Amino acid sequence: MKIECTTDSWEKIDVVNEGDSVTGSFTCTANGEVNVIKSALSLSTHTNLKFTKEYDVEAGTLRKHLIKIAHTRPVFLADLRPQKYPVIVDGNLAAEHEGY
Repeated sequence: MKIECTTDSWEKIDVVNEGDSVTGSFTCTANGEVNVIKSALSLSTHTNLKFTKEYDVEAGTLRKHLIKIAHTRPVFLADLRPQKYPVIVDGNLAAEHEGY
């Protein structure tokens, strides 16, 4: 899974979210700075009892921008069905991905 977007604010921020469904790793790269959200080596990456998890990342040099990534899993057969990943930058929906 890979989500790419660029913000429309006065300070452009290029955001790339990448996830690997096999290892469970999840990263957010904002203007070249890599932020590890979920590591494949962490036990909490492989156990998920919540259906929606939100992750926050700060980015920007002149002004800090809040990047919020939500991961929503379906209730029934969650690992076998598409999942939703909206990316919200400073309160505005920047991108949305539905898939694996």
